[in-house]
Amino acid sequence: MSTCWAIIIGINQYQGFQPLMQAQNDAVGIRRYLIDDVGFAPENCILLSDLSTSIEQEAVYPDRMAINDWLETICQGRVQKDDTLWFYFSGYGAQADNRDYLMPVDGDPAQIKQTGIALQDVVKDLKQAPTKNVMMVLDINRSQSALAGQAIGTQVTKLARKARIPLILSCQPNEFSHETLAVRHGLFTAALLEGLRYDGCATLSHLERYLVERVPELCEHHWRPIQNPVVLLPEEQKFQLLWHQRETSAAADADPALVDPTVGADSQSAVNPDATDDGLESGGLIPDSPE
Repeated sequence: MSTCWAIIIGINQYQGFQPLMQAQNDAVGIRRYLIDDVGFAPENCILLSDLSTSIEQEAVYPDRMAINDWLETICQGRVQKDDTLWFYFSGYGAQADNRDYLMPVDGDPAQIKQTGIALQDVVKDLKQAPTKNVMMVLDINRSQSALAGQAIGTQVTKLARKARIPLILSCQPNEFSHETLAVRHGLFTAALLEGLRYDGCATLSHLERYLVERVPELCEHHWRPIQNPVVLLPEEQKFQLLWHQRETSAAADADPALVDPTVGADSQSAVNPDATDDGLESGGLIPDSPE
């Protein structure tokens, strides 16, 4: 019997960056959805956040060592073949020498390579897990001062494409992820939870269509600059069920392409006419930059 695992990271109170408002809520919201709605076992949903343990008893302080240790533990020691693995991050990202990094709570913007977590290493860990049912979701914030002008997301998109790991980024490299107190989440994660919980997004393709439309809508509604999510899907996983325990019939109700293959062929061109030749669909995908 397959098991579902999740590594969920959300950081508000950084030691070296301006505080964020909703990254903690983002992480807690994703974890509660996976446990309450999908049926993940709480002990299999690792929450790394700077929340007080009086609020979330299971929260692990998200410093660099803890995040790396849990990645290694879950990917190499616990996940088995046919299991499902989600990696979710809400917090600051940075770039150094054209390489993308996630910033832990103890990350230093002046020493990104030394204190950040290289996304190259994260993708490597996820790829080495003994299951193909892996998902990366990155709600990356960018400092509008210290990190201005960095194209964060460019490298990880290439890495995920090569590893054939589904990837969803909260915005394009030249955009910013936005938060608002009105929804108590970042706008991207608010849309993600809407799609998963209320819109019946049962497949990656369905989720992509929802996010590409809904995230800009939320930005306009809350008077924020537009952000457009980046969605990268291997062709063979576009219509795969997000959660294996769901019945195929339920997914077919949500996505007719699972019943009629011709719908999938039509919808690919309708959603993204620029599908890549390597069997990867990329909603709003950024072009490769020159090496």
